Parts: sequence; structure tokens; C-alpha cells
Amino acid sequence: MTFDRNLDSDLWNGERSIGMFVHRTKTYWVIDYKYNFTLDAEADYKAYLAKGHITEEQFLTACKTFRGGVLKLSSDNFLQYLRLDSVIQASPNELKNYFLLGFSAGERGVLYRKVENCLIYGTELDSDDFKRANEIVSKLPLFYINFDRKIYMHMDWDRCHESLVPKDWSAKVRDFSFFILDDDVYWEIDNLNFWRFKCLSLV
Repeated sequence: MTFDRNLDSDLWNGERSIGMFVHRTKTYWVIDYKYNFTLDAEADYKAYLAKGHITEEQFLTACKTFRGGVLKLSSDNFLQYLRLDSVIQASPNELKNYFLLGFSAGERGVLYRKVENCLIYGTELDSDDFKRANEIVSKLPLFYINFDRKIYMHMDWDRCHESLVPKDWSAKVRDFSFFILDDDVYWEIDNLNFWRFKCLSLV
């Protein structure tokens, strides 16, 4: 698969994100606009309406048009959602090929060791290495949505996506890497686990 030319910049600036969905014992890697990973968009629009940020007419229009009419994403309409033009489905191998595009094996190994040293010993990364490491981070998933077990997790630390989840779901801001099947992992390459790069935001 060849991803569209804007994907790098959209992931970098947060317009789009990568998420894992679990639906009826199948897993799906999905790339989409970040706002489409919201389960209950109606609750979001109601909050905007209550605060006076939108009018009643804008509220009604938004509820009809958001996500192609899939206002509340559920197990029942998930397959309909996958047919939206904005949705890109990708296999783990396709994501692995895309993940470190532009990095030779030697370059990614050197950068990995520099990030390790930064995390463990406090060695500073120069601005170029820091930027390249965060380019890799932008290609890691931010969302985990499991319809089978009603679990919603995200690592979009500055947003409260968990507040827009049905009450009978478990919703948390947390690391969900251990909930990903080994066969779906695309960030472990040559025995290097690039999920570690997410920890750069903690130092």
C-alpha cells in the first residue's frame, strides 16, 4: 500500500492518528482523523451547544453529518464506519514498512541507542535527533478501542476522549501496548522496541 502524501504531516501535527480496533474477534489497524476516534460525538456537540460555542442549527447539522452519519460509533455500525473515505485500513506489515521509511538499519539503530541513553542516563538529544525520534512517535498508535470487551484507551494526553465513552465501558488514559496482539505489533524491528520512544515525553 502507498499512503497518501499528506499522511506524514497529518500524523505529525495531530490531524490524523492511528488506532487499533477489536471487533467480533478481529483486529483492525485504522488511520483516520483524530476526531473520528470519538465514540459519542453527540455528547461533544451537546457540550459545545451548552457553552454557546455553536447554535442549535449548527448542532443539528453536525449531528447529521459527523463521520458520515455515524454519530455514535458502536459495534453495530463499526463496519459502516470502515467504509468512510477518511478511513485507511492497514495491515501490520504495511505499517511496519511505513513506520521507519527513510531510516536505514544503521540510522535507526544509532537513533535508538541515543534515545536509550537519554531515557536511562539523561544524555541530551540534539534537536535533530529529538525531531527524528518524535517523527517516529507520531507513527505510533494513540487509540485502542475494543468493542468486544468495551474498553477504550488512548495516549492523547492533552484530551479527555474517555469522557465521550458510554457509561458501561472502561475508559482510561493509559499505555495500551500490552493489549495489542504480537502479530499486530509493527514497532518492533530488528529486536528494537520503538514503543520506548513514547517515554521521551516523560523526561
